[in-house]
Amino acid sequence: MLRTDAQQGLRIKAAHVLGFSASPLALAALRDGIGDTDFRVRAEVCNSLGNFRNRQSLAVLLEVLGKEGHVYVKSAALYSIRRINDRKSLIDLFDFYTEEKDPIFRELLRTTIREYIGRYI
Repeated sequence: MLRTDAQQGLRIKAAHVLGFSASPLALAALRDGIGDTDFRVRAEVCNSLGNFRNRQSLAVLLEVLGKEGHVYVKSAALYSIRRINDRKSLIDLFDFYTEEKDPIFRELLRTTIREYIGRYI
C-alpha cells in the first residue's frame, strides 16, 4: 500500500503501521517511502523510521535532512533522530546546522545539538 496506493491517506496509514514492525522488509518499504510525492507521507515515513531505533534508519533520516526541501518532513526526520538518540549523529547534525537557511528549522537543529552536547560531552 505504501508504494502503490493512489490515496495518500492510505499511504500515510501504511507508513504508520510499518513503524510498529521490526522486520527488515518494513524498513525497506519505509526506505522506499521516502521518495513519495506527498510530503505528509514522507513525514510519516520519517516518524515510523524513528521507531526502529537503529543505525540503518538513522542513516535514512540523516539523508532526508540533507536532501529534503520541505521543513515539515525535515522536522519529522529530526524528531525521529532525537528518539533514536545516537551520539554519532551529532557531527552530522552540526553540519546540517551550518548549512540550514530556514531560521525556524535552524533553531530546532541548534536546540537538538545543545541537548546532545549536554548529554554526551
